[in-house]
This record gives sequence, structure tokens and C-alpha cells, in this order.
Amino acid sequence: MSESISSNLRILVTEDEAINRMYITTILQRNGWEIHEASDGEEALECVSSNNYDLVLMDISMPKMNGLDATVEIRKNETGDQHLPIIALTAHAFPSDRKKFLEAGMDDVVIKPLNEDTLMNVITKHVRKTKVS
Repeated sequence: MSESISSNLRILVTEDEAINRMYITTILQRNGWEIHEASDGEEALECVSSNNYDLVLMDISMPKMNGLDATVEIRKNETGDQHLPIIALTAHAFPSDRKKFLEAGMDDVVIKPLNEDTLMNVITKHVRKTKVS
């Protein structure tokens, strides 16, 4: 599945728990992708404003600025046909939570604890959309 997408992806992993960030980064780096890390929503905003990413993985519950607020801010700054895929990473698994994340501008949701195959399938789906468009 991941073989069919570019090996030069740039992904921002936004996660406040260091062990989770390390786990996700390790999985993604196996594909040769360039991974940047942020530990909260404020750092994510700084990274997105100064780098071009193919996708952002965004934890929801973080200190300083949560993932929902960071996503709303990122969306406010997009212009024209810009659209950065943002995937929620969360333990909030109710359908109402998913609806709230999508309404805030997130493109998809991956429930924690993370399943590597699920994560890779979601990344593949959203990166393929943006690389083809």
C-alpha cells in the first residue's frame, strides 16, 4: 500500500506524548518519509507556517492549544485551492467526536491506540488525493 505513494513525503506529527510521537515517527520513517514533530497545537501552527507538508497527523487533546483549535487556525490561513490534509489522532472514539473533528476541518480520524495498517491506509488515501489533484 505505502509503496505506491511518493517516497519524499513531508509529514508533521503533532502529539504531546513523547512516546507516541516516537512510535508514529518510527513507523513513518520506515517509508523514507521526512517527518517533523510538534508537541502541541501552537508548535504545529509554527511548523505549518514555515514548512510545506503533504499531511499533518494531529493529536486532539494537547496542552497550550488542542488539535481542533490548531486545525481551525490552519484552515483560516489556506487560500484558493490550498488544502493540507489533517488527520486526527485521538482516543475520542464516539461518532459524535468524529463528526466534531470533521466539522472543524479535519479530513479523517484515526483512533488510538494506533493500528499501523489503519494509519498507513489513511495516510495513503489522503496523500494520493492531494498528489493526484
